[in-house]
Amino acid sequence: MRQDSVSLLKLLGNPYRLQIAYLLAQGEQTNESMIAATGLSAQSFTHHLTRFRNRGFVEGRRDGRNVIYSLHDPVGGVSELLNVLAEQYKDSERH
Repeated sequence: MRQDSVSLLKLLGNPYRLQIAYLLAQGEQTNESMIAATGLSAQSFTHHLTRFRNRGFVEGRRDGRNVIYSLHDPVGGVSELLNVLAEQYKDSERH
């Protein structure tokens, strides 16, 4: 198994980081939108996002005063993996 894959799976082992990754898999996001969606404090959110950025899974670009973040997929198939996990989560909530 590639080191990138192992690193990604470790990151996704945290429910908040999994939620952040899922948001980013839906498209570009700002800090504010992800903080609102996760309910995390700004400090806690920044901690989790930094872990993704340090491992190269998230990229940011400045747009005026905002930073727009997107998922970087060096492993390949991250979005598909996140969609499968999201579907399983939805199915488990229905039962």
